[in-house]
Amino acid sequence: MFENYPLSPEALSEVHGLRVTGLHTHNDAYYPLALIALPGDRLTLDFTYRPDLYGESDIDDLVKRFTRVLTTVAEATPRLLTHDVGLLTPEEQRQAVAEFNDTARDVPAVAVHELFEEQARRSPEANAVAFEDEEVSYARLNARADDPARTLCALGVGPIDPDYPGERIAYMLADAAPALVVVTAATEHLAEAAGKPRLLV
Repeated sequence: MFENYPLSPEALSEVHGLRVTGLHTHNDAYYPLALIALPGDRLTLDFTYRPDLYGESDIDDLVKRFTRVLTTVAEATPRLLTHDVGLLTPEEQRQAVAEFNDTARDVPAVAVHELFEEQARRSPEANAVAFEDEEVSYARLNARADDPARTLCALGVGPIDPDYPGERIAYMLADAAPALVVVTAATEHLAEAAGKPRLLV
């Protein structure tokens, strides 16, 4: 936004031959937050804000950050890149990285499906999956997943660890002579290399 004011009474008199007295200006904050730059012998920057949305401490922090950015740019070489201009103080940077980002937690040494089944026992009616207008609870999703697993186990299906060396997997498939190998996109090449029929899931 650009506003061509304030005007000095002298300037009006020189241009239009008018005499203006008692001139003063007043600003209201129409936006949640605005920065007005007033040119002159010294550049004046004026933050206006809605006090129902921002407190004085919020604006004080903002002024400090803005001043830091302007100082960095003013003192920098022409080769300064935008991403080299930091908005955080060293203490804020440390706090953001070391404290706020301290999310490390102990993870139990169990498989993903075991974690899922435990969650299904803990919160069976909680939503596990939502897509468009359909929501599926943990209990329902667990039952859906168990049905194909039970069917495969009843047919004598056995697992092969995809982390085994390729030669070992090829030997195991040749030795077992399965009628069908169930694979994912990540493991499809293992069955393909062994020349076995495969079902991609």
